[in-house]
Amino acid sequence: MKRGFLLQKTTPAPGGIHARAREGRLTTEDYIAASARKETLPCSIGKLDHKVELPADLEDEYRPHREARNRNYEWLSMPPNASVTGEPATECILFKGSKELLLSTPGFPQPLPPLSINPAFRVGPVPGKGLGLFATRSLKQGDLILTERPLLILPATVHCPFPTDLTGEQILQHQLNDREQFVEPVIERMTEERRDAFFRLHNSHTEDGSGPITGIVRTNGIGMPVAGLKPRGSGESAAYSAIGDAISRLNHSCTPNTEPSFSLPQLAYRLYAVRDIAEGEELTWRYTDSLAPKAERDESHKPYGFTCDCPVCTDVEHIAESDARRLAISKFDPTSAIMEWAGNPSLPDNWIVKKCLEQLILLEKENLQHCYLYPISTRTIMDAYIMLGDAQRASTWAANVKKRCWAEDFEPVDEYLDPKSAAYRKHQLWGARAGLAEMWKAKVQEEKEIMENMARLMATYAAVDGQPQATFTFMTPGFSNEAKAHLDSLLKGSRNYVFQG
Repeated sequence: MKRGFLLQKTTPAPGGIHARAREGRLTTEDYIAASARKETLPCSIGKLDHKVELPADLEDEYRPHREARNRNYEWLSMPPNASVTGEPATECILFKGSKELLLSTPGFPQPLPPLSINPAFRVGPVPGKGLGLFATRSLKQGDLILTERPLLILPATVHCPFPTDLTGEQILQHQLNDREQFVEPVIERMTEERRDAFFRLHNSHTEDGSGPITGIVRTNGIGMPVAGLKPRGSGESAAYSAIGDAISRLNHSCTPNTEPSFSLPQLAYRLYAVRDIAEGEELTWRYTDSLAPKAERDESHKPYGFTCDCPVCTDVEHIAESDARRLAISKFDPTSAIMEWAGNPSLPDNWIVKKCLEQLILLEKENLQHCYLYPISTRTIMDAYIMLGDAQRASTWAANVKKRCWAEDFEPVDEYLDPKSAAYRKHQLWGARAGLAEMWKAKVQEEKEIMENMARLMATYAAVDGQPQATFTFMTPGFSNEAKAHLDSLLKGSRNYVFQG
């Protein structure tokens, strides 16, 4: 019998992202949304309690569909000069078009740093968690712990057509088998050393129908930022996952002490200490959205098969306070706030600095220095002092920005460390706040004069018409509160009026 294959991508079933993760119904859009939050999601394939038998003729019938699908991808090693430099190569499965974007990345391929004779970490057992990473010496905030080129980079989701006459369990098994065959060629391309490293990684999917490769990928995959690898005009979201050797061994915490940042020029993860770390302390990372309340975090951990025992999750008495702080953190956007401040000179000069300092205090109270809002808030304070023309304070915060270098869009600030640097006066925002204040003062003065004319007109109208209690409506879009208050002071309640706009 010739089977009909469902070739179109189906609309995701209803439910939250973490419910879909538990049931293996994640979409590419879910991965893109998670990447924007710097959140990692597990491989989007459901779970089985056992290996499921498939029809004997399925493989032959499915082969043409797989071959057609695979023409959208490339299996290759990156960077292309690894065999010459002696550096490790990452085996990749890339959407067509991503290779050209990678090769055109400025600085690619940037050399990896020399291997340290005294690494900042070691691999060791963690009770109840298998293996983990530990600091071999005291680390300061911003210290680079390791740089690692992934063993493997592959699409986070792969479309898998399936016959319409299969059962639900058979569809899942078919997806698992397809994923195994999809990835197998790049595993075979690895050097023996890197292939051995791959198969030494933990596999928590040995009994659910996953093959050995798929099980390791599902257990150890780390979400990658998609910026810079989205093929032009392809319509593909190009969400990718990476499997590292050391970095994939980081255990989860809702108050992690490290944060990885991916460098496209190096094609490597850089792992940074986000706060001071003691010698012997376990290095941790967050697998899910750390700003979510504890109940949501608990749900998001279920696909990984663990219950978080980090300090904030085990402090039952203060969970409500922690949730409230994390909610407050999530609601403040430093980038929008500085734009509001820059465009509204009626706000005090210290308004944005005060707001960002409050945000930093909350982040440090929750030990969320890894959160992208931490380096952004720091950079916003530096930018605010530049706009205020205060190089002394700007240079102090430039030093903090330099330490908090794990942001994906980090830009070097070395030229601003010296308050006497000529770079300040060359900065396009230098002193912009002062100039804006003068413009605002002139605008308010002009509006006050308009209000004075309005007051005279109201008095004239009331005298001529004989209706002193008539209500006047003024269209005042964009008028300052200072100007409106000026009209109040002129009339002192002697006339009825309303503002619109």
